[in-house]
Amino acid sequence: MKLLALVTSLSLLPALGCKNDGGPTPTKAASAPSEPAATAPAKPAAYARTPLTCAEIIAGLKGGAGGDVVTPGSWGDAPKELQVVPPGGELCGASSTRNTPVIRSALFGDELGAFYQPIATAMGCTWRGVAINGSGDRKTTQVTFKCPAKTNGGSSMVHTDSGSEFYYLSY
Repeated sequence: MKLLALVTSLSLLPALGCKNDGGPTPTKAASAPSEPAATAPAKPAAYARTPLTCAEIIAGLKGGAGGDVVTPGSWGDAPKELQVVPPGGELCGASSTRNTPVIRSALFGDELGAFYQPIATAMGCTWRGVAINGSGDRKTTQVTFKCPAKTNGGSSMVHTDSGSEFYYLSY
C-alpha cells in the first residue's frame, strides 16, 4: 500500500510542474517584510575555560610546578559563612600550599562576584569589587572583599584559574 502511494505521488510531480531529476527542489520566494526585522544587539562572547572534574583539577594541581596537594572534602581555613558552593559547582577540597578551598565552577567575572557579594556583605565585609585580569586569551577573575574579623588585616579573595573552570577561595 505504501509503495502504491509513493508511486502515485511521484507520478503527480510532472502534473504539478515539478520534475524528479534529483536536482534541488525549487522554493517559493519569500515576500519582502513590510518592516525590517528587529535584531537583538550582539552579546559579547563569554570567556571560555575548560570544564574539568574535581579529580582532574586535583591531579593537575599535584602535577604542577608547586606540587600542590588537595585534601578532598576539606574547606581549609574558610569560615563557615564562606563554605558554600555556587549552583552547578563542587567543592574539590583544600589546597595544601594555601589552605584554601578549591571549587569547581564555571562562574567567571561579574557572575562570580554576584554570587559572593551578598555573602561577604552579610559577614560585615567591605566589598572591593570584581576585576578581570590577564592578557590575550588568558584571563582570570579576582573578587576581593575586606573582612573586619580577619586577623591579618589582608583582603579576602576569590581567584579563578585562567584556563580551567575552578577557583581558589582565600580568606
